[in-house]
Amino acid sequence: MTSEARVAGAEQLLRAKPSDPQLLAGLAAAYMDRARATADPSWYARAEAACERSLAASPGNYEALRLRSWILAGQHRFAEAAASARETLRMRPFDPWNYGTLGDALVETGDYDGAAEAFQKMMDLRPDTASYARVSYIRELFGDTDGAIEAMSLAAQSANPFDAEKGAWCHAQLGDLFFSKGDLKHAAFEYHAALSLAPHCPGALGGAARVCAAEGRLEEAARLYETTLSVAPSPLLAGEYGDLLMKLGRASEAKRQYELVEVAGRILKATTGLFDRQIALFRADHDVDPEGALAMAQRELTGRKDIYGYDTLAWCAFKTGRKELARQAIRQALKLGTRDARLHYHAGLIALGSGDRAEARRQLRDALRINPYFDPNGSVKAREALARLGGPAPSAPPSDGAVTVSSHGARPSSRMMARKAS
Repeated sequence: MTSEARVAGAEQLLRAKPSDPQLLAGLAAAYMDRARATADPSWYARAEAACERSLAASPGNYEALRLRSWILAGQHRFAEAAASARETLRMRPFDPWNYGTLGDALVETGDYDGAAEAFQKMMDLRPDTASYARVSYIRELFGDTDGAIEAMSLAAQSANPFDAEKGAWCHAQLGDLFFSKGDLKHAAFEYHAALSLAPHCPGALGGAARVCAAEGRLEEAARLYETTLSVAPSPLLAGEYGDLLMKLGRASEAKRQYELVEVAGRILKATTGLFDRQIALFRADHDVDPEGALAMAQRELTGRKDIYGYDTLAWCAFKTGRKELARQAIRQALKLGTRDARLHYHAGLIALGSGDRAEARRQLRDALRINPYFDPNGSVKAREALARLGGPAPSAPPSDGAVTVSSHGARPSSRMMARKAS
């Protein structure tokens, strides 16, 4: 059953019993599933309204209470989400769901050890798609990309075969992980697997567009970006599509996409309060209103102190000439050892701007070694900077660089570590 069908079914049941707290909680959960499937954050507000109606009808309703932290995290109200998860943990300490939503909130507030502990507890209680996916993300953050692929592969294998959208989401995440290490062949395979399950999966459509662009199939990439944006408008995708159109010499169309970045950001912010980070990065990348971008980055970091918040702050500070702030922030962004080429690219240019040529050379080489396709414009600038520094760029990884998943085809024990021993 699709998320759209689940929403329709839940709404139909409510027509007969409009104040039933369990049915209202079920509707809230269906709305959240719809948000995941469509990448449309406007569903969070509907989920919150249904959840609050459920709690108004029955204040002690556990099903609604446990949903609140999920909804709050979706709205980027992370401190509230963590407090809500801890409240439901006190009620039912052996419900793995509560450890998952607690860990989600802790990741976004920068408490990575606390998040890993919560995800490990979730895994110990119930190894399933939700727990494997969270293990994958925490491993990715700590620089274990192969371990992240292993866990997300198990998430995909464990997905309910009757929930195609969730399976598609897992395969799209796998595609992103392979893309992050420059393995275009396996990224394309996973995006195709996702689209075979859910043809309108936004993550897979956008990922497939990035693969086509990296392979030089620019017209095909443009068609995929256009399709993706018709399914799930987002500032990030509009910016990427605009950059691609510029490469194709379609400057007037690119300008419209760049305008859409700001328009979509304003609309989504008005309805959800989200997307400051995407707008800030777009402005910094395109040297548009750098002071405004820095203000956005600083504002976002007040409630979301994760490594990507610090990376955004570092990049925006660099673009305004605040070198010391940029250096301090990029150190925070790199503290986990995350193997994200964009982080190292930013670190390299920040080091170069500060006169540290050796550090700049090291960081830029790391960026291109991790993923030479990380950004069509950024990768070119990284190579140009390395050439000026007198250092050759590393060669691209082999296109058939498969990653062996040690537990492929078999469910691991519940003691699968959220973080592998270092």
